[in-house]
Amino acid sequence: MKKLWPWGFAVLSLTVLAGLLVVPRSPEAQESLGGEVALVEAGPEGLALSAWVRSTSLEPGDTVRVFVQAENRNDRAIEGLDFIGLTTPELERRGDCWRRSTPICRANAAPEGSTAKLGLPNTLEPGQAETVYGDLTANDEGVFQLLAELRWRTSIGGVARRQILIGPLRVVDPTWGLLRTWAERLSSIASDLAFPIVLALFGWFLKRRDDAEERRRQEAKVAADDAERAREAAAALAEQARKREADRLERERREQAERLEAIKAQVHQTWNQLLGQHLRDSQRHYLHVVGPLKRFCAEARARPAERQS
Repeated sequence: MKKLWPWGFAVLSLTVLAGLLVVPRSPEAQESLGGEVALVEAGPEGLALSAWVRSTSLEPGDTVRVFVQAENRNDRAIEGLDFIGLTTPELERRGDCWRRSTPICRANAAPEGSTAKLGLPNTLEPGQAETVYGDLTANDEGVFQLLAELRWRTSIGGVARRQILIGPLRVVDPTWGLLRTWAERLSSIASDLAFPIVLALFGWFLKRRDDAEERRRQEAKVAADDAERAREAAAALAEQARKREADRLERERREQAERLEAIKAQVHQTWNQLLGQHLRDSQRHYLHVVGPLKRFCAEARARPAERQS
C-alpha cells in the first residue's frame, strides 16, 4: 500500500493541474458574451412583458443598457399603463434616460441620432409594442438582479400589476476573476474527486483494519503455539523431575534394603558366633554340674513323699 501512495499523489496532482490550466467557459458565460439575454413573460389581459440586457458579464466600471418592452397581444387596447419603477441594487443609473427609477428613453420613437424621452405610453393599441431603456454602471463586484414593475387597468376596471426579473448580472474584477475561476474549478475538481478519494480511503481503511486483524490473529496464533510449546516443555520437565525423584527414591529404597540385608547377615553371623561360643562355654563350665543338680532336685522332691509314708 505504501508503494501506491506516490503514484496516487502524482495522478491527483496532474488532474488538479490540468483542471486549473484548462478552464472551459460555462454555457452561461458563453451566452452572455456579445448576445442579447432576454426574459419574456406573458401577463394577464394579453400584456406581454420583456426585459433584457446586452451582456450579463461585466467588469467594475462597465456600463450596460437595460431594455423593458410592453406588447399588447389582445384585440382591444390596454389603458392606464404605468411603469412603476426598475429596482437596480448596487448599480448606478447613468445618463438622462431616467425619471427617478423609471427608464424613459423610447427606442424607435425619434429620428435617427436623437432620443425620445417619452417613457411607455399610457395606452397600448392592439398589436402595439413599445420599448424603453436606460444605462446602468456597475461599480462593485457581485451578482445582481433587476426588478421591473408595471401596472395597468383591466377590462373590468381593476388594477393589474406585473413584475419581471432581469439578470443575474455578474460583475467580476478581471484581476481576481481568473483566480476565482481557478478556485471554482479546483472546488469542482475536489467535489468530483471527493467521492473516489473517500472510497479509496475507506477501502484503504478496511484493508488496513483487515491487515491489523489478520496480524492480531497471527500474533494470537503464534502466542498460543508458544504457550502450548511452553506447557509441553513444562510438562516434559515435570515428567523428567518426577522420574528423577522416583529413581532417587527407588535407589534409596534399594540401598536401604541392601543395608538391612547386610545388617541381618551381620547379626546372623554374630548370633552364630555367640551360640557357638555359648555352647563351648556351657560344655566347659556348666554341663559337669548339671547332673548333680538334677539328682539333688530329684532327691529333694522324693524326701517329702517318704516322710508322709
